[in-house]
Amino acid sequence: MILMYHKVDLVAPTMWWVTANNFYRQMLELSDREVVFLDDYDKNNENQVVITFDGIYDGVLKYAAPILKKFNYPFELFLTSEYIGLDNSFDIVEPSAKFTSDIELKLLVQYGGRLQWHTKSHLNLKEIFDFELIKAELDIPIKVKELDDKGFNWFAYPHGEFNENVLAQVKLLFDGALTCHQGDNSKYQLNRKTVTNESTFRKNKIACIIASYNYGDFLIEAIESVLKQTILPDEILISDDYSTDETELIARGYVNRYPKLIKYNRNSKN
Repeated sequence: MILMYHKVDLVAPTMWWVTANNFYRQMLELSDREVVFLDDYDKNNENQVVITFDGIYDGVLKYAAPILKKFNYPFELFLTSEYIGLDNSFDIVEPSAKFTSDIELKLLVQYGGRLQWHTKSHLNLKEIFDFELIKAELDIPIKVKELDDKGFNWFAYPHGEFNENVLAQVKLLFDGALTCHQGDNSKYQLNRKTVTNESTFRKNKIACIIASYNYGDFLIEAIESVLKQTILPDEILISDDYSTDETELIARGYVNRYPKLIKYNRNSKN
């Protein structure tokens, strides 16, 4: 599985942003997988994961990189050279975001990232058939190459699209290439999964059980404590051992407020 991120920040105004909290949760959910560089990726190994970023925006350095370092995960950074140090003012739909500078890109490499190529100007290459223009977009400037002496072996098609002319040139210049939806999962047409705030990679689900027998005075505090956690369980189960106090009233009130999250079980006798 190859994951594609764009922006990581404290808030997520559109689907192309993932909050730092959700990014941390997602990295935690990958802890039972093998996270690898593209050079080591085996598409037939379902336990392997590659983490990629397109852009590359400064939020990746501020928020994603420290989390990736904590988990000791390698990651791939697909760079568009003409945007280095600028912002996304060209994108009238997306909120403002800043691209990383040369210095910040070097810091990302120190965090465990590897720079890869995403063209000079992010043209939609599916619409380009002129070989000279294709070659110009695929050519990596020497100063950019010097940012990472282990990188730039892989390519990501801008907008995830390509044509046969582009594919032919990419095969001459790179070890492999990534797309979004157009690929057939061969080495030069590997599909990526776009990650959003709602994405989850859990293999197992987690429940929090709150047991109560006449502990109604403490039940609200216990439930609210779970609800305030950064990462919520998949289910909160309130187990009532035939209480004679207000436990049932409180529990059913929370079930009504959070019907998809909170369940209530009451024994028929103590």
